Amino acid sequence: MNRTLSAMGRSPVVVKMTLLPRRGRVVRTGGGIRASKGVAHMGTMGWRLLGTAAALAAGAVATKVVGVGWRAVSGREAPTDPAEVDETSWGEALVYAAILGLAVGAARVVAERMAAQYYRKSTGHLPNADSVND
Repeated sequence: MNRTLSAMGRSPVVVKMTLLPRRGRVVRTGGGIRASKGVAHMGTMGWRLLGTAAALAAGAVATKVVGVGWRAVSGREAPTDPAEVDETSWGEALVYAAILGLAVGAARVVAERMAAQYYRKSTGHLPNADSVND
């Protein structure tokens, strides 16, 4: 156990350090909260980073896949630039937007569910509902 002073320097703060053998990481735990042996401690911030990274990556991949598929089916570039109103009809732009929205939304759901499964496997529980929707 290590005693340090608080940020204000007035009262001692007890900080417990736990070395996790499987990951080789040092994790600060306070108030008696400890990570179980061999399991990484991942808090709210860890979930937010993992979920956001997974959703962003899935969105980027889905956008690329829809663009390549659009090119393969229509033989033209995807209508992504709003300044090119003379080259794309309203119907074509709306169909592309609908397909892209569906693909990105589905990819995001899949990625976040896979990230939640990884989180549960790593920590032993699902992410806190408050940290998911913030």
